[in-house]
Amino acid sequence: MTATPLSTTSIRLNWVDNSNNEDGFTLQRRNLPSGAFANVPGAATLAANIITFTDTGLTGSTPYEYRVRAFSNTLGNSVFSNSAQATTLGSGPSISSFNPNPILHNRARIIQMIGANFASDFHLFIREAQGSLPFVEFCTPGIPGPCAYQNSTLINLSSPQGSPPGTYELKINYSNGQESNIVTFDVQATQCLDDVRRDCGLQVGVCTGAQETCTDGNWSVNGCTAAHYLARNSNYAGIETGVAMCIDRLDNDCDSSFDLGRDNGCPIPLFSRFMNHPLTTNLSNVTDFTNIRNLSIAAFNASRIYYDGQSVSLWRLSGNIYTAINLDNAVNMSNNFVSVNTESYPELNQTAYVTFYNLTYSIAPVPVVQIGNVNVTCPAGKCYPLSYSNGEFVMQVAGFSNYTTRTSTCGDSYCYALAGETTSTCSADCGSGSGSGSGSGSGSGSTGGGPALLTQCSDRRDNDGDGAIDYPADTGCLNAQDNIELNSNLTGSDLPQEEGTTEELPETNKLDSKQVMIIFWTVLSILILGITIVAAVIFNMLRKHNKFKKISSNLGV
Repeated sequence: MTATPLSTTSIRLNWVDNSNNEDGFTLQRRNLPSGAFANVPGAATLAANIITFTDTGLTGSTPYEYRVRAFSNTLGNSVFSNSAQATTLGSGPSISSFNPNPILHNRARIIQMIGANFASDFHLFIREAQGSLPFVEFCTPGIPGPCAYQNSTLINLSSPQGSPPGTYELKINYSNGQESNIVTFDVQATQCLDDVRRDCGLQVGVCTGAQETCTDGNWSVNGCTAAHYLARNSNYAGIETGVAMCIDRLDNDCDSSFDLGRDNGCPIPLFSRFMNHPLTTNLSNVTDFTNIRNLSIAAFNASRIYYDGQSVSLWRLSGNIYTAINLDNAVNMSNNFVSVNTESYPELNQTAYVTFYNLTYSIAPVPVVQIGNVNVTCPAGKCYPLSYSNGEFVMQVAGFSNYTTRTSTCGDSYCYALAGETTSTCSADCGSGSGSGSGSGSGSGSTGGGPALLTQCSDRRDNDGDGAIDYPADTGCLNAQDNIELNSNLTGSDLPQEEGTTEELPETNKLDSKQVMIIFWTVLSILILGITIVAAVIFNMLRKHNKFKKISSNLGV
């Protein structure tokens, strides 16, 4: 048995288990020099195979003696072991902590041992914590070594490079018999030598040549991070996506693929149903799918959508990666029919020219739009027919729903100049006044002038809630015909919901203040001129009346 003081109130006991049939152990102690042995509280019936126990609650600077024996419930008690003596620590040295703790086995370090009541004539002992190995003196007073006394609360220890990894116990003794508490510290195994470099896991694209450096004996816990790759090349990105990265000919995310059509973050929109038509924009030549000017989509023997002068995005940002719009799903074209799914693809709900091919009408057809589940004549401000020739009908639209056409006939309440209707040829639709009349408005059909299309950038509404209204005040508007203010899109539900063929011109098409003043002064001038003419006539009649009275008086009538 051995006894080791740990502090002013505790002593640790260790013994050897020499039997294989005990039911447990009984530990006893007495105060020296003459106390009687008694069972240690909590240690009268220790379990079998126990070989250590820490006795606590003791008195400082007090000597104690311990003994232990095995017991068997059937065979009785063994004889007591040898006795072991130890004295609890008094006001001598005490160790509270080490800095750093743990230390790294591959690095020479200065360890600060912090405590109280240190003196310069200390002896420092050390041993491995596992088992019951004896303490070995590590530092001796007067002999140069790895220990350096600093003051009563600090002793510096030099830990050499290559210290074996493990857990160690350490204590201080003095020649007068005073002894410190026992403390433990760890020497940790390391993965590498500090400042050694190795290649990162990704070694393709801009990551080629990226390395990490061993720090505090370890490589990065999860391998190289974005910081390692950025340090090698500032073009690195966790995901290659966006206009700049998708055309820079660099593998920015080091996944062995790069740029448009090859990297997942740089997709080309699917448009297989339209790609072979010569009037369809060749998307393989596009470099910025967030801002495509003059996009054209066409289907053979059916129709065409042409976003002339407008900007359309075929990419949308989902999380932190761009995805491409599927034009095959978004656009449906057939004979006399054009449809864009603007609920799922609001990016396409832009002002455009729509052309229908292979129509068989003898005169220009009437544009029809689907509102809700009902097809109605497309109202003014939403559709503007431009031309009809050789079965090809062209109109301009302010946004998308389902569009088709129908036959134009006199008496359909739609005064349609493109079909030749005027007040003289179709008073039922155009009225009986002079001139051609506008009827429902959208049916004027001439290629010059005509009613303005009502778009988000001309509707006098703040569609995106940014405090700016219409072009050019709203920077989200490319022009007045732009139908997508920033963060907002016009859908089919924004079209007028009245069934029928007539619609009042939008407010933007009503007379502005300048026009009102011109009309006011014109009317006023006409009124003054009329008054002047009437006054002249009256004055002339009065002169003739007076002359007649004079002649009558001369004749004696």
